[in-house]
Amino acid sequence: MSSKLQISESLYNLHSTISKAITQQFESRVLLTRSYSNAIFLHYRVLYWSLGQALVIILFGIGQVLVMRSFFTSPSNQRSTKPIPMSTTPLHTVSF
Repeated sequence: MSSKLQISESLYNLHSTISKAITQQFESRVLLTRSYSNAIFLHYRVLYWSLGQALVIILFGIGQVLVMRSFFTSPSNQRSTKPIPMSTTPLHTVSF
């Protein structure tokens, strides 16, 4: 009887150890799946945030170019009908 009791106890210990291993493996897989899905979610958040920042930088650059152009353009870029008189005084030349 003693040997049957030892075999039974050994099988019970083996069963409980395997059950614990299965439970730990399941919990580990659940944690891994959650971590993976969080990583994917974070990846897309970073991607969209970076695209938004790039778009803002491009829009601000275009805005700055337009503002700078407005500083250097005169309201009337057309030629005036009145000619500008040239000076009649002779230019001073240096002779050697």
